[in-house]
Amino acid sequence: MPFAFHAICLAYWFVVGAVIGSFLNVCIYRIPNKESIVKGASHCTTCGEKITKRDLVPIISYFVLRGRCRSCKAPFSIRYALVEFLTGILFVLCALKFKYTVETILMSLFLGALIVMTFIDIDTMTIPDSIHIVILIIGIVLAFVSDMPLLERIIGFFSVSFILFLASVLSKGGIGGGDIKLMAVSGFVLGYKLSVVGFFIGAVLASIFGIVVSKGKRENLKRKIPLGPFLAVGMTVSIFVGKYIVDWYLGLVL
Repeated sequence: MPFAFHAICLAYWFVVGAVIGSFLNVCIYRIPNKESIVKGASHCTTCGEKITKRDLVPIISYFVLRGRCRSCKAPFSIRYALVEFLTGILFVLCALKFKYTVETILMSLFLGALIVMTFIDIDTMTIPDSIHIVILIIGIVLAFVSDMPLLERIIGFFSVSFILFLASVLSKGGIGGGDIKLMAVSGFVLGYKLSVVGFFIGAVLASIFGIVVSKGKRENLKRKIPLGPFLAVGMTVSIFVGKYIVDWYLGLVL
């Protein structure tokens, strides 16, 4: 494929990702508030004024408006633009990883679901079941279009989630049910190898974060830390470099 055409395709996929990222922002705000994600126009959460189409251009509109509502001048969180940019970048990485296939679309949507889950978990300390359902549907479709054996997906469904379930029982609820279900459906998407790698990376990151925030601050020792965002980071890394990590580890062992 000519470089220029390849660059245009990647740029197009970035724009698609940024547009979907704008929709993900809607999901992040509305799902915890039990609002419809398909009905109702986007509006300023401060004054309630409807946001016009010219102010809904992903990433660009935030900077044109200088991060403020056109009507009431209330500030918008920069997180809106960051989610759109992050989604675009991850879509491009999926295109580079999986080329231009159905798997590219499905893995991009999976990462989009992880983004929604991450910010909802940060905001509310919960992971809605609707996200688990979306990820499971993505995994089922992937089972029909990818080369990964179905058995590997089934093992992935239980490999990490069963360990988390046992840990939750032993710790009397120390690990939330949302995290268990997240690793179950994500394991079905990724298979047991990548899901184990992703979980390990996420657990290490969560441990480091927990040590940092609690160091020298007794009041933070009882602070709850959402595990979902760290698992999302771990699985994202695993998608792109997990195979190399597995091969490296097996090379050390063997």
